[in-house]
Amino acid sequence: MGQIYHACIYDIESRTCCVIYADKFHANCYSFSGAVAATHHMLRKMPYNVMWGGDYVVIDDALAEIDCENILLGISIYEDYASFDANNIDISKKPYYDKVKFIEKNSKTWNRISAWDNSQMYFEMQTTKSVSFSGYLLNLSKKLAINLSDYYVSSLFFGGKTGDALMTIDPISVLTETGGGAQMAYFQGTSAVTTVDLAGSWCGDLLQIADALPDGYDVIECCFVDI
Repeated sequence: MGQIYHACIYDIESRTCCVIYADKFHANCYSFSGAVAATHHMLRKMPYNVMWGGDYVVIDDALAEIDCENILLGISIYEDYASFDANNIDISKKPYYDKVKFIEKNSKTWNRISAWDNSQMYFEMQTTKSVSFSGYLLNLSKKLAINLSDYYVSSLFFGGKTGDALMTIDPISVLTETGGGAQMAYFQGTSAVTTVDLAGSWCGDLLQIADALPDGYDVIECCFVDI
Protein backbone atom coordinates (compact mmCIF):
# COMPACT_ATOMS: atom_id res chain seq x y z
CA MET A 1 0.00 0.00 0.00
CA GLY A 2 2.80 2.45 0.88
CA GLN A 3 3.27 5.00 3.59
CA ILE A 4 0.67 7.78 3.92
CA TYR A 5 1.75 11.27 4.98
CA HIS A 6 0.22 14.29 6.70
CA ALA A 7 1.68 17.78 6.45
CA CYS A 8 1.73 19.17 9.99
CA ILE A 9 2.44 22.85 10.68
CA TYR A 10 2.21 23.64 14.38
CA ASP A 11 2.86 26.25 17.03
CA ILE A 12 3.75 24.46 20.26
CA GLU A 13 3.17 27.45 22.56
CA SER A 14 -0.35 28.29 21.36
CA ARG A 15 -1.22 24.67 20.48
CA THR A 16 -2.41 25.82 17.06
CA CYS A 17 -1.87 23.51 14.13
CA CYS A 18 -2.76 22.92 10.51
CA VAL A 19 -2.77 19.30 9.35
CA ILE A 20 -3.32 18.31 5.73
CA TYR A 21 -3.71 14.81 4.36
CA ALA A 22 -0.83 14.47 1.88
CA ASP A 23 -1.33 10.88 0.62
CA LYS A 24 1.82 9.03 -0.45
CA PHE A 25 4.95 11.17 -0.39
CA HIS A 26 5.40 11.43 -4.15
CA ALA A 27 1.78 12.56 -4.59
CA ASN A 28 2.11 15.86 -2.71
CA CYS A 29 5.78 16.80 -2.34
CA TYR A 30 5.91 19.20 -5.31
CA SER A 31 5.68 22.98 -5.59
CA PHE A 32 2.16 22.73 -7.07
CA SER A 33 0.78 20.72 -4.12
CA GLY A 34 -1.90 22.26 -1.92
CA ALA A 35 -0.20 20.90 1.19
CA VAL A 36 3.04 22.61 0.15
CA ALA A 37 1.21 25.88 -0.58
CA ALA A 38 -0.42 25.89 2.86
CA THR A 39 2.94 25.25 4.53
CA HIS A 40 4.76 27.99 2.62
CA HIS A 41 1.98 30.49 3.26
CA MET A 42 1.95 29.87 7.01
CA LEU A 43 5.75 30.06 7.24
CA ARG A 44 5.73 33.42 5.45
CA LYS A 45 3.54 34.78 8.26
CA MET A 46 5.35 33.42 11.35
CA PRO A 47 7.59 30.58 12.53
CA TYR A 48 6.08 27.11 12.93
CA ASN A 49 7.39 23.66 13.69
CA VAL A 50 6.93 21.49 10.61
CA MET A 51 6.66 17.76 10.06
CA TRP A 52 5.76 15.74 6.98
CA GLY A 53 4.52 12.91 9.17
CA GLY A 54 4.26 9.35 7.87
CA ASP A 55 2.02 6.67 9.31
CA TYR A 56 4.87 4.14 9.53
CA VAL A 57 5.69 5.69 12.91
CA VAL A 58 3.01 3.43 14.42
CA ILE A 59 4.57 0.13 13.22
CA ASP A 60 7.82 -1.83 13.53
CA ASP A 61 8.62 -0.17 16.88
CA ALA A 62 9.66 2.99 15.01
CA LEU A 63 8.66 5.12 17.99
CA ALA A 64 11.47 3.57 20.04
CA GLU A 65 13.97 5.55 17.94
CA ILE A 66 12.27 8.93 18.49
CA ASP A 67 13.25 10.97 21.56
CA CYS A 68 12.74 14.56 20.39
CA GLU A 69 9.69 16.06 22.13
CA ASN A 70 8.95 18.38 19.19
CA ILE A 71 8.68 15.35 16.90
CA LEU A 72 6.47 13.48 19.38
CA LEU A 73 4.22 16.55 19.53
CA GLY A 74 4.05 16.59 15.74
CA ILE A 75 3.04 12.93 15.72
CA SER A 76 0.27 13.72 18.21
CA ILE A 77 -1.35 15.94 15.56
CA TYR A 78 -2.13 13.06 13.20
CA GLU A 79 -1.87 9.92 15.35
CA ASP A 80 -3.24 8.89 18.76
CA TYR A 81 -3.38 5.92 21.13
CA ALA A 82 -5.87 4.07 18.93
CA SER A 83 -3.43 4.15 16.00
CA PHE A 84 -0.69 2.44 18.00
CA ASP A 85 -3.05 0.01 19.70
CA ALA A 86 -4.50 -1.12 16.36
CA ASN A 87 -1.07 -1.78 14.85
CA ASN A 88 0.76 -3.41 17.75
CA ILE A 89 0.19 -6.44 19.97
CA ASP A 90 0.17 -5.56 23.68
CA ILE A 91 1.09 -1.90 23.12
CA SER A 92 1.13 -1.32 26.89
CA LYS A 93 4.09 -3.70 27.19
CA LYS A 94 6.26 -1.84 24.69
CA PRO A 95 9.33 -0.11 26.18
CA TYR A 96 8.20 3.13 24.51
CA TYR A 97 4.69 3.00 25.97
CA ASP A 98 5.26 6.29 27.82
CA LYS A 99 5.74 7.97 24.44
CA VAL A 100 2.44 6.55 23.22
CA LYS A 101 0.72 7.96 26.31
CA PHE A 102 2.44 11.33 25.70
CA ILE A 103 1.12 11.34 22.11
CA GLU A 104 -2.40 10.42 23.26
CA LYS A 105 -2.44 13.15 25.92
CA ASN A 106 -1.25 15.84 23.52
CA SER A 107 -3.48 14.73 20.64
CA LYS A 108 -6.40 16.27 22.52
CA THR A 109 -4.78 19.68 23.03
CA TRP A 110 -4.57 21.03 19.48
CA ASN A 111 -6.61 23.89 18.05
CA ARG A 112 -6.85 22.90 14.40
CA ILE A 113 -7.06 25.57 11.71
CA SER A 114 -7.24 25.51 7.92
CA ALA A 115 -4.78 27.32 5.66
CA TRP A 116 -5.84 25.79 2.35
CA ASP A 117 -8.10 28.47 0.84
CA ASN A 118 -5.95 31.44 1.90
CA SER A 119 -2.78 29.84 0.55
CA GLN A 120 -4.42 29.08 -2.80
CA MET A 121 -5.36 32.75 -3.16
CA TYR A 122 -2.01 34.03 -1.82
CA PHE A 123 0.05 32.16 -4.41
CA GLU A 124 -2.67 32.40 -7.11
CA MET A 125 -2.24 28.66 -7.55
CA GLN A 126 -4.89 28.36 -10.26
CA THR A 127 -2.67 30.49 -12.48
CA THR A 128 0.89 30.08 -11.24
CA LYS A 129 0.71 26.34 -10.39
CA SER A 130 3.52 26.87 -7.87
CA VAL A 131 4.49 28.46 -4.60
CA SER A 132 6.99 31.31 -4.67
CA PHE A 133 10.68 30.47 -4.31
CA SER A 134 11.89 33.86 -3.11
CA GLY A 135 13.68 34.70 0.11
CA TYR A 136 15.17 32.24 2.57
CA LEU A 137 13.89 29.13 4.29
CA LEU A 138 15.18 29.48 7.84
CA ASN A 139 15.68 26.74 10.41
CA LEU A 140 15.44 28.64 13.70
CA SER A 141 16.26 25.50 15.68
CA LYS A 142 19.59 24.91 13.91
CA LYS A 143 20.40 28.45 12.66
CA LEU A 144 20.60 27.22 9.08
CA ALA A 145 19.16 28.73 5.91
CA ILE A 146 18.41 27.81 2.31
CA ASN A 147 18.32 30.37 -0.48
CA LEU A 148 15.00 29.44 -2.10
CA SER A 149 15.70 30.98 -5.50
CA ASP A 150 19.00 29.07 -5.72
CA TYR A 151 17.21 25.91 -4.66
CA TYR A 152 14.58 26.38 -7.35
CA VAL A 153 17.11 26.85 -10.14
CA SER A 154 19.16 23.80 -9.14
CA SER A 155 16.16 21.54 -8.47
CA LEU A 156 14.06 21.97 -11.63
CA PHE A 157 13.53 18.85 -13.72
CA PHE A 158 11.21 17.52 -16.42
CA GLY A 159 8.68 15.00 -15.14
CA GLY A 160 5.00 14.16 -14.99
CA LYS A 161 3.17 11.45 -16.91
CA THR A 162 4.45 12.70 -20.27
CA GLY A 163 7.89 13.74 -19.05
CA ASP A 164 7.61 17.27 -20.41
CA ALA A 165 6.32 19.12 -17.32
CA LEU A 166 8.79 21.40 -15.55
CA MET A 167 8.63 20.42 -11.88
CA THR A 168 10.26 21.06 -8.50
CA ILE A 169 10.26 18.90 -5.39
CA ASP A 170 9.60 21.15 -2.42
CA PRO A 171 12.51 21.24 0.07
CA ILE A 172 10.28 21.46 3.16
CA SER A 173 8.51 18.18 2.45
CA VAL A 174 11.83 16.31 2.13
CA LEU A 175 13.65 18.07 4.98
CA THR A 176 10.87 17.45 7.51
CA GLU A 177 9.66 13.94 6.62
CA THR A 178 9.65 11.27 9.31
CA GLY A 179 11.46 8.71 7.19
CA GLY A 180 11.53 6.75 3.94
CA GLY A 181 9.13 8.88 1.94
CA ALA A 182 11.63 10.96 -0.02
CA GLN A 183 12.89 7.88 -1.83
CA MET A 184 9.47 7.58 -3.47
CA ALA A 185 10.08 10.88 -5.29
CA TYR A 186 13.17 9.48 -7.03
CA PHE A 187 11.73 6.75 -9.21
CA GLN A 188 14.21 7.54 -11.99
CA GLY A 189 17.15 8.09 -9.63
CA THR A 190 18.75 11.37 -8.58
CA SER A 191 21.16 13.85 -10.08
CA ALA A 192 24.71 14.00 -8.73
CA VAL A 193 24.03 17.28 -6.91
CA THR A 194 21.06 15.94 -4.91
CA THR A 195 21.65 16.31 -1.17
CA VAL A 196 19.94 13.06 -0.22
CA ASP A 197 21.59 13.02 3.23
CA LEU A 198 19.48 16.03 4.31
CA ALA A 199 16.18 14.16 4.04
CA GLY A 200 14.39 14.19 7.40
CA SER A 201 17.14 16.20 9.10
CA TRP A 202 14.80 19.15 9.86
CA CYS A 203 11.87 17.02 11.06
CA GLY A 204 9.94 18.85 13.80
CA ASP A 205 12.23 21.91 13.72
CA LEU A 206 11.04 25.51 13.97
CA LEU A 207 11.01 27.00 10.46
CA GLN A 208 10.18 30.31 8.83
CA ILE A 209 10.40 31.88 5.36
CA ALA A 210 11.92 35.38 5.38
CA ASP A 211 12.68 37.91 2.66
CA ALA A 212 16.22 38.56 3.95
CA LEU A 213 18.89 36.45 5.62
CA PRO A 214 19.25 37.29 9.34
CA ASP A 215 22.63 37.54 11.02
CA GLY A 216 24.01 34.36 12.51
CA TYR A 217 22.60 31.89 9.97
CA ASP A 218 24.67 29.55 7.79
CA VAL A 219 23.39 29.12 4.23
CA ILE A 220 23.63 25.48 3.17
CA GLU A 221 23.56 23.83 -0.23
CA CYS A 222 20.30 21.99 -0.77
CA CYS A 223 18.96 20.25 -3.84
CA PHE A 224 16.32 17.53 -4.23
CA VAL A 225 15.85 16.60 -7.86
CA ASP A 226 14.75 13.58 -9.90
CA ILE A 227 17.33 12.72 -12.55
